[in-house]
Amino acid sequence: MPFVALPEKLLFRYRIAQVILYVTLFLLFSFLIFRSLFPIITHSFDFENPTSSKHDLLVPKDTHGSFVANGKLPNGESLIFHDGTSGLYQKAILGLKLEEKEPLPKELEITLRHGYAATWLPEGEPIKDFPAEKVYLSEDTYYMLRNNELSRFVSREAFLSRYPESYAEAVSPEFLNTFTKNDILIGYRPGLLVEYADGVFLIVNETDMRPIGSARIFANIGYRFEDVKKVSAEELGIYKRGKIFLSGDIHPNGTVFLDTDSQTYYIVQDDHFHKLLPGAYLDFLLTQSAPITFSQTTNDMTASCTPTKDTFSHSVSCEANLALIYDLVGSDYEMRISNNSEDTEFKYYEAQFYTAINRQNFEFILSQVKENFLARFGPYLQ
Repeated sequence: MPFVALPEKLLFRYRIAQVILYVTLFLLFSFLIFRSLFPIITHSFDFENPTSSKHDLLVPKDTHGSFVANGKLPNGESLIFHDGTSGLYQKAILGLKLEEKEPLPKELEITLRHGYAATWLPEGEPIKDFPAEKVYLSEDTYYMLRNNELSRFVSREAFLSRYPESYAEAVSPEFLNTFTKNDILIGYRPGLLVEYADGVFLIVNETDMRPIGSARIFANIGYRFEDVKKVSAEELGIYKRGKIFLSGDIHPNGTVFLDTDSQTYYIVQDDHFHKLLPGAYLDFLLTQSAPITFSQTTNDMTASCTPTKDTFSHSVSCEANLALIYDLVGSDYEMRISNNSEDTEFKYYEAQFYTAINRQNFEFILSQVKENFLARFGPYLQ
């Protein structure tokens, strides 16, 4: 087919269209690169469908610790969301949609703080001593007496994760025969990290373990690889495997924290945050793993905003400046919606976190890209 030259007038328009196309593509490509490096993270919860698996946020609680799945917020009460998003965010835009019949609330406030969710648990009674159960050693096997029944430790190492070797009382088989023996095997102390094959697991209670989601999540929730204990298939086999442990999940019973401001140690136990008093028990726990550090001074620092009416929908929203809290130690954002006016009912909540545009975040994002690349292709590069 012979080449047909465009008339000069059409050629000029063609060149203009080309430039517009190239500039548009360049701007679009630049925007996509920019957003991949400094993303906007959106998480939400639908009160009209609270059991949906598509939620990014868990069911909120009120100030008494009760779950609130219906979106109702009485006067003087609060809804508390926890979000385990990781990143260095400069601001958050928070929005609430209401039922059409609901009047817009006049005195709402949303307060955010950044840290470890476990450190915000109610403070319990101080703990100084080892758990009160009796432990015995007979013929190289360790036992624990609970409710007048004997349970066997799955291994010597499991016993040593809970007590020093000298803590067990050496007894004869005849002495043990005076108790009823059950089939329950006792494993590692809750709160410890264990490794088998290529997996790292967190012992969350006497019967359950949860895999850690990734190396990034592992570091984000305050753990160290030096504290992971290698275990056998038999030792791991006594646990049920739970869902993946993510950044916003509350650390389990047995997790030890250190307030670097006061050099005070704490332990999570039965949904409370207990001071660990100096003594043999604290000394022993510190031989098992390093504590997760936090600062009580910055732990209660907050950012807040007051929602106002949106222009085009029956909703309210506000923008919170996170500059004071975004780089604090911790893996969780707590978002507390407080109502100081009449009772109200929400149908949808959304939180958008905007990544701070700075060198620190740029390096953080690049490290994540490198980590994901090595995790996927590293074995093929060796």
